[in-house]
Parts: sequence; structure tokens; C-alpha cells
Amino acid sequence: KHEKLGFFIPIRSSSKSSKGETSLAFIRLGPRQNSSFSRLPNSILPSFVKNLQFPPPTRGAEKAEKNLLQPPFLSGAQEKPSKMTLSMVESSNSAENIRKFIFGRDSHEYGGEELPDVEILIPELRQAAYSSYTWPCAPILSLFLWQRRESLVNKRILELGAGTSLPGILAAKCGAQVTLSDHATLPKTLSHINRCCLLNNLTPGEDIAVTGISWGLLLNSLFNLGPIDLIIGSDCFYDPTVFEEILVTVSFLLEHNPGAKFLFTYQERSSDWSIEALLKKWRLRCANVSLSGINAGLDISLRRLMGGHTIHLLEITLTPQN
Repeated sequence: KHEKLGFFIPIRSSSKSSKGETSLAFIRLGPRQNSSFSRLPNSILPSFVKNLQFPPPTRGAEKAEKNLLQPPFLSGAQEKPSKMTLSMVESSNSAENIRKFIFGRDSHEYGGEELPDVEILIPELRQAAYSSYTWPCAPILSLFLWQRRESLVNKRILELGAGTSLPGILAAKCGAQVTLSDHATLPKTLSHINRCCLLNNLTPGEDIAVTGISWGLLLNSLFNLGPIDLIIGSDCFYDPTVFEEILVTVSFLLEHNPGAKFLFTYQERSSDWSIEALLKKWRLRCANVSLSGINAGLDISLRRLMGGHTIHLLEITLTPQN
């Protein structure tokens, strides 16, 4: 509501070299996305800020503080049996976390036969680009696919902007023929996708495919994909500058794969963002898919499953020609 609003916050450094020194940051909030963050030099800090004393944190507090510095992950394991259990296990490598997602089967669905759960391990780099984290949209899309896993068998699925690839890897575990993709100019991201596959006993080039796709560009990688039944994506629309590039790619793929659709989860970040005009431009239409009942059998609310964010499940198809 205010075009210019600013405030100061003290920041305690957690690095060992700075020995917990306090500095002061100034944040200015502006209209739309025009906000700024700057750290002020210690030389201008008032004495009361320099002399702030913080009690030594406990081990539990250190862990909580560390988690606050990470993106909004979905955390916590469930004690009671359910269709999906989420937990995080830290690996011995200090450079990464490995999160375990457990998708459980109900025995009554298989005539009382007890079948093993599907476990997926996702490595997340602690200091890396956004593509190396599992954002809340991915578990939501994965849970939706899991509830419809029988329909995924032998389906040819392409995941756009795969990142840590949780939905695509789950689809492959359910019997789908999956191609995981991310931007062709991000070799480290593609390498991380390969690692995610290998960690889940999926060999790239044999059990699952990994390829680079440059959104908005009609390159050989698009023509070499082969037939596609379903395109999936989680949190691809994170920046308005890539909206049209994504829709150009989706439009091309849908035109060359009659009957296919693009199923994706979207996290609201700004009420000013819209793809309505772009949908019309590229002869696409978008429909909301209900998430009602997606958390059935889970000891967790849908709101908590979304990490406190507003997440939508949407479906894009070609607009029928008159």
C-alpha cells in the first residue's frame, strides 16, 4: 500500500570467521518487485547495535536457525501409516542434504497384499542454484501423480524444468517412460539430475532419459523427443521473464502431440503475474485442477503440505480450432 517503506534489521553473522558479529541491514519495500536490500558498513552502526548480546544458542536452536536460512522446504516425518510420508535425512557430505520421500501403498487396494513402499532419495545442494532444491510445488504434483499411478504405466512423460526431478522420478518408478529436462545452458543442473536418477537406481539413457531443452527455442532437442502423452512441471513459472518462453515450448509440443496436455503446479508469488494474454497468443487454454482430497490418508493438512504457500494445480491444452 505504501510506495516507499523502509526498515532496519540487525543481522548476526553465523560464520566462524566473523565470531557472531552484528551488522545492520536496510530493506526498502517498493511497488511490485522494486524492493532492495543493502547491508550497512559497521562504521556507521550506533553503539547499541554493536553492543547487542546474543545468548549462546543450544544445539536445537542452531538447527532451527540453520533451517530458517534454507528455502521453504516441506519437513517432518509422519508416525502413522499413510499414502505418503515425507522426511529428510542428512548425508555425511556436508555440502548436501538427502531427503527421502516415501510413497506408501494401501494394502486393501491390492487384495490385502502387502507391497513395498516407493522410496525416492533427492540430493539437495546446500549452496547452489534454485534448481538444486525441492520446492513445495514438487511434492504436491508428485502426490497428485501418485494417486493416479495406475494410469501412468507406459505413458510417455516429459518433465520441464525438472531440477531435483521428484515428480518425474516418481512417474518412472510407477512404470512411465520418462524424459527429464532442464535448460540446455545449465550443465551443472543436468549433471545433478543424472545424480538424482542414479541415487534412485535409474540409469540415464536406459531406465530414464535426461536432456537439455532451451525454452522458447526450437532446437534439435525438441524434435528428438519422440511422442509424448503428458508434459509435467513444478514451479516452472517462477519468473515472468520466462513465461512466454515456456508457453512457446509447450505450444510446440502440444501441436506435435495431439491429445497431450501440460500438467503443472504453480506457486503464487504476485497477484500482478498473469499468463492470460500469452495463452491466447499461442492458442492455449488453461484450466484449474482441483486438489480436493489430495491429502486423503495423510496425517498432514493440505496447507502444511504446501509449506504455507498458495499452490495451484493447472492443466494447459491446445485451443480447439474452429
